[in-house]
Amino acid sequence: MNYIVSGLCALLLAATVGCADDIVVDVPIDDSAYVEPEDPSQPAIRLQDVQTGKTDNDVQFIDGVYNTSVRVSLREKAEEATTLNAKVDFDYLAAYNAEHGTDYASFPEELIEFGNDGRVVIEAGADRASFDLQLSAHPTAALGETFAVPVTIAVPGAADVDAGHCIYLITVEPALRSCFKGDDLPRGMLIFDGGVNPLNALGWQLEDGRLIFDAVVLFAANINHHASEDRPYIQLNSSIKFLLDNHDTYLKPLQDRGMKVLLGMLGNHDQAGLAQLSVQGARGFAAEVAHYCKAYDLDGVYYDDEYSQRPDLTHPAYTTPSYAAAARLCYETKKAMPEKLVCIFSYGYMSSAAMPREIEGETIAQWLDITTANYGGMTSPVGDLTLKNCSGASIELALGTGGDIDQYTASTILRDRGYGWFMCFAPDPYRTRPSYDAQFNRISGLSTIYDSRVAPPSIFYKHQDPTPYRYPQDL
Repeated sequence: MNYIVSGLCALLLAATVGCADDIVVDVPIDDSAYVEPEDPSQPAIRLQDVQTGKTDNDVQFIDGVYNTSVRVSLREKAEEATTLNAKVDFDYLAAYNAEHGTDYASFPEELIEFGNDGRVVIEAGADRASFDLQLSAHPTAALGETFAVPVTIAVPGAADVDAGHCIYLITVEPALRSCFKGDDLPRGMLIFDGGVNPLNALGWQLEDGRLIFDAVVLFAANINHHASEDRPYIQLNSSIKFLLDNHDTYLKPLQDRGMKVLLGMLGNHDQAGLAQLSVQGARGFAAEVAHYCKAYDLDGVYYDDEYSQRPDLTHPAYTTPSYAAAARLCYETKKAMPEKLVCIFSYGYMSSAAMPREIEGETIAQWLDITTANYGGMTSPVGDLTLKNCSGASIELALGTGGDIDQYTASTILRDRGYGWFMCFAPDPYRTRPSYDAQFNRISGLSTIYDSRVAPPSIFYKHQDPTPYRYPQDL
């Protein structure tokens, strides 16, 4: 939150009250306040896993592989471009075992692959770079056996350089599978509402272990008007804030299995609405969305235009509600975070069917990735959007509305017609009418396109608890 607060206040105030200045959001963030101070006792070259920031890391194989990146940090900036070499350091493993009282065996070298053959270039004036690391699952190891991958950096021609290490510990466990089910097959979006733990997405599986849903929406943060700062801003309720503050516990396990995690965004009974921001208001709010997605390592945003009041049209951040204003927010959001997903619930003014097909020379497919329909409906391609951007089925699980994804819907509508997505809203293991089993049964037709049946629920997660419980025994 320090990152967001310090970086956004001036930025967003300028966006909502300044009429002429454009906001640039893809500039480097000054992170000096968050970087550890220099410590002469630290090695000249330090290694950390990019995802965890740790030197000791646990490995979990998904689909038989583990991919990560390792950060190389110098104690001082390089005076000239420097090439380093990543390698496995067996001497370090012996020292590690002696220090920790362990006897880890080294992981087979043929299963370890360094990106760019282990060459790491740190440019002149820089003090860090990174390299990719891929591990392949051990084909013959016994369950419970633990291996280690000790990694270090070698400096060509300078063997006495004090280089740090990082280590990856691999305990052989039953294989986990991702959500990948084929490039041309429909994908699922699961929207969690009412504080239901999003880890429950891990329980929606096919019998072959693949996860059913490819994207999870945290529903929802809100767009509200900040009274004292006089601007639209992101308001987090306690449930959403808890999940974002505990990303590694509740969201990263989903991303590790290939799922995209999106921040749902909804109106909240005041003049700030997703389809009634002026150009400068949309630009400022999009900048805030982009900073949240970056700070909390989210994969994008999901906009739902509901529950907003009419705006004060004298305020420079607001305009008359319209499809054009909704499209403008999508456009500005994509500009602010081009590498992230911009998705919508096609409802109210946030309806893809009525949006302009082009903004400032960029077509709708350049700033809108996924459009999902209201319950019981489907979205249609407009402009250069295709069916791959659209949902062919949307169902409400908690109330039992929107029809079912039966064999006909799955094979004839979703697969044969070429839809890219289906959407399910509000799964809840504690609901009795319909029961959790009945919620699973509503998508049983997916077995016809995924060549594996939908497995009945066997685990569930309680609110703000990362422990997997048995379903239904532990309800």
